[in-house]
Amino acid sequence: MIPLRFAAVAFAAVGLSSCAVVPHTRPAAPAPVASRPPVAAPSGNALTAGVRPGPPVRELGLTQEGARAALAAFRISCPSLVKRADSSRLTVNGDWVAPCDAARSWADGDAIGFFTAQFDAVVVGEGKAFATGYYEPEIAGSRTPAPGYQVPVYRRPADLVEADLGLFSPDWKGKKIRGRIEAAKLMPYPDRAAIDDGALRGQGLEIGWAADPIEFFFLQVQGCRTGR
Repeated sequence: MIPLRFAAVAFAAVGLSSCAVVPHTRPAAPAPVASRPPVAAPSGNALTAGVRPGPPVRELGLTQEGARAALAAFRISCPSLVKRADSSRLTVNGDWVAPCDAARSWADGDAIGFFTAQFDAVVVGEGKAFATGYYEPEIAGSRTPAPGYQVPVYRRPADLVEADLGLFSPDWKGKKIRGRIEAAKLMPYPDRAAIDDGALRGQGLEIGWAADPIEFFFLQVQGCRTGR
């Protein structure tokens, strides 16, 4: 039996329930825009009001295992961090250049030292927050149907089409509807219940079979790609 590995977008986070971490090494260029006040001394800007310096990073309860995982995730995130626009204005993309450069050669065994050297903690508002993140599930599966592996995993059907509703009204710009064409009309596509009852059966769309329907459901909720 060859196991199938299905992965969603992975996200590892340092356990900071009441603080955020921002890079403290500011490169000479690009300079912060004038409208974005410094993190340590926020002004009346609504996006940074209530931000104040937090405790030293070493006092945030990091463990070696957690810091090591966070460092690995940070390395993966760096290509996006140095390009992104941070709507919170806590950072600009140039702020991430120095820590990303340092992360490439930083020893995994001193991951806590990396975050201590490269980041400062700030407290946002009252220091209470609710955070969510993606994770990387791995579920048991088979490339062929077998006892214990009976939940079909389908590829996208060729007759599933998307219609851009913005073509019909400016109020619907960016909104899409999915379905299939029947007798020159766009009709609703079978929903999850119908697919579970066999609406796609017999079309040769199976790319594998999962062992547990509940695990497969949560993998779909996360959004996924298939691994080879």
